[in-house]
Amino acid sequence: MFAGFKLELTKSEFMDLNGGEFIKYKKLGEELLKAKKKEIENNIKSFFKEGKINGTKLQDEWFPQIKADIFISHSHVDEELVLSLVGWIYEKFELICFVDSGVWGYADDLLRDINNNYSDKRSKPNGGVLYDYDKCNRAASHVYMMLNIALQRMIDKVEAVILLNTENSLDGDTTHSSWIYSEIVGTEIIRKKTLSQYRKEMLQEVFEKFANKQDFPTFNYDVSTEHLKDIYVDDLKDWYKQWRKKGSDNNYYGYTNYYPLDSLYRIKRLI
Repeated sequence: MFAGFKLELTKSEFMDLNGGEFIKYKKLGEELLKAKKKEIENNIKSFFKEGKINGTKLQDEWFPQIKADIFISHSHVDEELVLSLVGWIYEKFELICFVDSGVWGYADDLLRDINNNYSDKRSKPNGGVLYDYDKCNRAASHVYMMLNIALQRMIDKVEAVILLNTENSLDGDTTHSSWIYSEIVGTEIIRKKTLSQYRKEMLQEVFEKFANKQDFPTFNYDVSTEHLKDIYVDDLKDWYKQWRKKGSDNNYYGYTNYYPLDSLYRIKRLI
């Protein structure tokens, strides 16, 4: 990670940014994330051998590392806005965004498979099912640990992180989401890389040749976002305007020294 941003953006502001074409960019975002999503073909039993689970292999299968330029941290409630932002960034700058919910198989699906097979699932006399409480807790601790590690690795891997700052993700200096909390803390403590490290990797590739739960308590986590640069819809407009000014120099895949994120970094005086 080189830089982190806190983006304040509403649906109406986004529509003003692109002439009201919300659905167009939402569909593009969906297509991009669907294309990047790894198909989960192996049955959960294939990861078990003699009563043991190959956690490393399981993590690689369900939570694969994806090539991306930008990691977007967001509330699941803002999924449509995030998808539209993903589509807009790709169309305007040809940058790939990473959104965990759109790329990985859901952790809940994996957890359900494990519990169905190994947490003593049994039918209730009056309908429904029961599981062993302790085994469910143990399964959850493993699955969410794997997901959290994969999230932190992805934050470390991308060049920039954008926290979509809405009323659904942040409430002042707190968040109700344990995942957003983990991601924000990750942006604060994960090593900061130089731009040259990212651009070197990019050129090498060119040379070689892309739920709320009822009756459940609300958790609050205090977060600090002072290390994230504030950006707004006007910054997105300026970003695209500055990028367009480069004209023929935009051919970064032909390895000129200019890259789409550089325009945003210059606007916020990071370089």
